[in-house]
Amino acid sequence: MPGGKTFVDGVNLEDVQQELPADCFFVASLASVAYTHPELLQKAIKEQVDGSLSIELFHRTNMGAFERAAVTVDKLMPLSGTGRPQFARGKVATQLWPA
Repeated sequence: MPGGKTFVDGVNLEDVQQELPADCFFVASLASVAYTHPELLQKAIKEQVDGSLSIELFHRTNMGAFERAAVTVDKLMPLSGTGRPQFARGKVATQLWPA
């Protein structure tokens, strides 16, 4: 979303707004972390100098250990006909971290 900001006034449970598709499992997980440990989301999502976002995730290996996995995304996302993000959005229209 051009002109969007990664965080607007930090991270808050109320920032997470679900849109149409049935992705409530993911949106609920984001909201839970935003409520209990907002600092983890701010630490995991970093804006790069080129405007992209670097997101640090973890996945479990076959041996049960957790490994870091960095993902880089741009700020472009699928929008509805009304110009709102299709999957999730921030409470503030320009807030990107929940989307």
